[in-house]
Amino acid sequence: MKTLIVPTDFSPAAENAAIYATDLGIAIQADLLLLNVVQIPVTVVEVALTENEYEEMLQEAIKSLAELRAQLLVHAGTGKITIRTKVVVGTIEFELEQACKQEKPYLVIMGTKESGSTERLLIGSNTLYAARNMHYPLFIIPQNMKYGGIHHIGLACDLETIYDVPVDKLQELSKLFEATLSIIHISKNKAEELASTAPLHLLSHRFKECKPELYYSINENIAQGIIDASDKLQLDMLIILNRKLDFFQKLFHKSSSKPLILHPVVPLVIMQSELV
Repeated sequence: MKTLIVPTDFSPAAENAAIYATDLGIAIQADLLLLNVVQIPVTVVEVALTENEYEEMLQEAIKSLAELRAQLLVHAGTGKITIRTKVVVGTIEFELEQACKQEKPYLVIMGTKESGSTERLLIGSNTLYAARNMHYPLFIIPQNMKYGGIHHIGLACDLETIYDVPVDKLQELSKLFEATLSIIHISKNKAEELASTAPLHLLSHRFKECKPELYYSINENIAQGIIDASDKLQLDMLIILNRKLDFFQKLFHKSSSKPLILHPVVPLVIMQSELV
């Protein structure tokens, strides 16, 4: 049985992601694990809490998680799904990593929302950290996005090497959702686009169980080019590979890329390449 881990801080964006995950879990026959981390101070400037205060926070989290589970089961209606809950004390980074090691999730699902307050920026930073460091596929759900099926999946790649693309995992996703798969490459100029033609076709030939469509485009702003392609192709899922010191990390370090992760226009999956 597949497991979907859904970290939550009970914010509206996290609640929406949990609802999306519930519908997705029903569709692909996966269980849900709702995870809440009661965070401990990590710097000396933060005010230390007493043991009683921590216990109160823990009990409140357990109560809130139980209420969220009940809400999701009502939302599921006649849909069949198992929803488990887990509350731990620690840091979101460490505890999410530990939960993934134990559960080996099919996907980790997190929400994101518009910036504009300190709280929202904090949620964004957690999502950004997970996107950079997650060893399991991270599914980022835009605020207010509702699950309506996955019919078209897009893979954005830089083609520096075509042999680190997790072809089997991508074919598995395409088969699971019975979805069209498109390979997207954004070039900065015409010369780069011409140079990308052969690698794109070679990558396409690596797929044995499905025939991906190829999408080329020119845009000096790579992140904006990916967003435009997502809109034009009407994607239901956009996949980006999280290579160390490679395309995704370079893209991440540019301020122009932040809207792609914090405010995706389409559900976004951050997936590790095969060569890490």
